[in-house]
Amino acid sequence: MQVLTEVLEHELKTAFEVKDEGAVHRYVSLMLEQSIDKKENETEHAEFREALVKMDAKTDAILLEMHEGFKRMDERFEAVDKRFEAVDKRFEDIISRFDEKFESNDKRFNDMNKRFTMMFAFMSIGFVMIGTLITVFQILG
Repeated sequence: MQVLTEVLEHELKTAFEVKDEGAVHRYVSLMLEQSIDKKENETEHAEFREALVKMDAKTDAILLEMHEGFKRMDERFEAVDKRFEAVDKRFEDIISRFDEKFESNDKRFNDMNKRFTMMFAFMSIGFVMIGTLITVFQILG
């Protein structure tokens, strides 16, 4: 750094008429400090860029994992949907069997109801006939 400062001072002194050597020294020092700051900034910028690239890669990996996780969840939901469809089919089968049994029971009860209605009608007709015959025999007899 010192050698570079001396070389630049010497070149400026030979190129221009120098009235104040201290000013040349300060000028060279300021220029070198700024170039050093610029190099540090470039280094920091490169490190920052590398950090961003790493973060971008990690973000991509996280997004890929999330995408895979969502895909697995979709597959699980599809499997659950299939199980529910199977259960629904079993319930529909059970309901249809119950409906068939209830229909056969309804038919059986309707048949029994017809029999009881006919029996009641015949009994009523029979009692009416017996009552009529008794009345006729009492009047005639």
